[in-house]
Amino acid sequence: MTEKRTGKHIRILFAAALLSVLILVPSAATYAEDQTEPVIIHTSGDTEYCIKASELSEAERSGAKKRSGRSDSGPISRLLIVYNEEFDCSGLGGLTKAVFGDNGLCTMQFDNADNAAEAYDELQSWDQIESVEFDAKVSTGLEGTDTGESGLQDSGHLSWGVECIGADTYADHVNSIDHGQLIIAVVDSGVDSSHQFIDSRLTSGYDFVRKDDDPDDEDGHGTHVSGTVVDCTLGMNEISVMPVKVLDENGEGYNSDIGDGILYAADNGATVINLSFGGSHSPYVHTIVESVIDNGKIVVAASGNEGRDIDGSGACPAHIEQAITVGSINEKMKVEYYSNYGQKLDVVAPGGDIKSTVPGGGYGTSSGTSMAAPHVSACAALLKLKYPDLNCDQISSVLKRSCVNKEDTIHFGSGIINMNNLLADIYDQKATLKATSYEYSGKTKKPGVTVSRNGQHLFIKSDYTVTYKNNTNVGTATIVISGKGSYYGTKSISFKIVPQGTTIRSVKGEKKGFTARWAGQPVQTDGYKIQYATTKTFKNARTLTVRGCRKTGYKVTRLKAGQKYYVRIRTYKKVSGKMYYSAWSKVRAVRATY
Repeated sequence: MTEKRTGKHIRILFAAALLSVLILVPSAATYAEDQTEPVIIHTSGDTEYCIKASELSEAERSGAKKRSGRSDSGPISRLLIVYNEEFDCSGLGGLTKAVFGDNGLCTMQFDNADNAAEAYDELQSWDQIESVEFDAKVSTGLEGTDTGESGLQDSGHLSWGVECIGADTYADHVNSIDHGQLIIAVVDSGVDSSHQFIDSRLTSGYDFVRKDDDPDDEDGHGTHVSGTVVDCTLGMNEISVMPVKVLDENGEGYNSDIGDGILYAADNGATVINLSFGGSHSPYVHTIVESVIDNGKIVVAASGNEGRDIDGSGACPAHIEQAITVGSINEKMKVEYYSNYGQKLDVVAPGGDIKSTVPGGGYGTSSGTSMAAPHVSACAALLKLKYPDLNCDQISSVLKRSCVNKEDTIHFGSGIINMNNLLADIYDQKATLKATSYEYSGKTKKPGVTVSRNGQHLFIKSDYTVTYKNNTNVGTATIVISGKGSYYGTKSISFKIVPQGTTIRSVKGEKKGFTARWAGQPVQTDGYKIQYATTKTFKNARTLTVRGCRKTGYKVTRLKAGQKYYVRIRTYKKVSGKMYYSAWSKVRAVRATY
């Protein structure tokens, strides 16, 4: 009886154990599935990187719960990283995906905010990491657009700003000369590609919000900005607009998409990149902007609409030194109250009550530094077509050269851009030579000339040509400076070609006089001028003329015995009734004997 009970007890225990195993197996499988290795993607080229990085779903980016004290906005389970050496991140807790670029950039997605925060803290101490940040939101900072307006004004343009800055006349000028093609990327909220004012000027772009190649505008901001670019360059089909959508229907977006959008634009043919939005400092965006500028792109950024100092607020991308930062003025040429200011401000442009295109085929008025920036982007594109070799810093310098200067540089930067100031008579410019006299040597003289305006040097190869007249023989040579490109007219300056000089070989004291002998028989010389005096300053000196270039000596008499004299000599030649002299020789001293 006892043995039977024992056997039955054993069978019951075995059945219970088997049931436990069957129950635990699915749990173990589920646990293993939850702990899958993170997806690590290595990309080649900027376009592949930015597309792959943007493929993290919106749910992944915004679904994580916020960890207190970490971030005020944005997908706080996502990290943006700049690195100097590739590293292994697979051991970071909660990492679901990481995309590495060969450009020193990396994006990481975590399963929740706490794991992202722990990784953020840990990565701070890694030697390979230059910066790490939570993905944060940026915004256009605009309240909206007044719509329902008609199209072109009497000027033939939508915006009063086009004529104000001379964009129309400069566009006509560039149209009149040989030039290539150029793309302006509007990294913004997309564009209404069916709008009749801009449809023929668009090139293909990308939507980093919806992750497709149809950057349709759900907010209206990007369409308005694009319309201003076209308005400033009417008739110039060689300038295309690339819509790159990084802002949503509320005019908001994330630094990850902003950076990826800039990379995409630069890698897909854009030369000028317009950034009409702002946010707090982002090392990720900052690095990307610097990188594309270093690679020859021109970046124009709105200064921002908070009415505060750019430097103190860390407004990004407005505070990036290499970018061209633009503030806003109104029709009274006053800086708008909302326009950010400071040492990083480069120029100001029309931004108050700017009429442009809105989605649906209509037109509307909006105000902001967002409206000012595309005026400058359009002008930068015109300059780049005319001066294709200029980089962003040089384009910025030319734009500043065009400015109507304002003493209040904190609020105006270099001033209000005015492209008409780059269309000028060359005669009004200042031309200088290193020297105004050159010694004859038998060779043609072509001294370099510097042409400047308001202290700024013009670009010689693009702005003017130089020709020379009568620059071979002794006499007056002429330099003729002819305006080229945006300059017209001519300006003449002259320089002298003087005879070759000679040197005194010896000077010997004679009774109440001296005999001087000199070197050579200089060509293109009519004779010599001998000068002597009792002082080194040659005060009250006497000058004697010795005609004939073949003579090499001359005796001076009737001087005061025992007196010390200082002697020098130079050559001369008469051309068209005008005398040309060489430089004086080195002074020799002699004493007249008794």
